[in-house]
Amino acid sequence: NYPLWFLLYSQNQIYSDKKSLIEAGLSAYLQNNQNGFVNCIKNLWTEIEGILRKLYHSETGKGDGVKSSDLISHIVEKAKIFRRLSGE
Repeated sequence: NYPLWFLLYSQNQIYSDKKSLIEAGLSAYLQNNQNGFVNCIKNLWTEIEGILRKLYHSETGKGDGVKSSDLISHIVEKAKIFRRLSGE
């Protein structure tokens, strides 16, 4: 029932460490009600931010005092590179 991207990335160690919490967030979303949506955001946002911080640190060596905006900029740049390399 999970999207293909989740199944692929869940094999990565950084993601698999958080797998049960991410699955809980996705399950909450699939409840398709107000409580589920709130629980989904609460679960997923902190886990996604933690994953982004680990990736950012492993790729840049920077870790202390990193702002969410830095993490977002970094992942956007990675997406642009991916799109160029994949020919999209």
